[in-house]
Amino acid sequence: MPRSRPLTIAPLIPLLGLVGILGIDRLHHTRFLPAFVIVWGLLFTALFVYVFNKMVEAKRARSGR
Repeated sequence: MPRSRPLTIAPLIPLLGLVGILGIDRLHHTRFLPAFVIVWGLLFTALFVYVFNKMVEAKRARSGR
């Protein structure tokens, strides 16, 4: 069975979390912090939803639904 794409993208979730922590630390007390947090949150949410939907899709395919 070939590797599915979510398994190759899933490691980006903790990497994006680390970028968020470092970015917030670096941009603390600047005017760019709110914009960074909004963009980071949207990217993190989109990545998580993508991986979660692919996981559910794979489970359905395995169960034969």
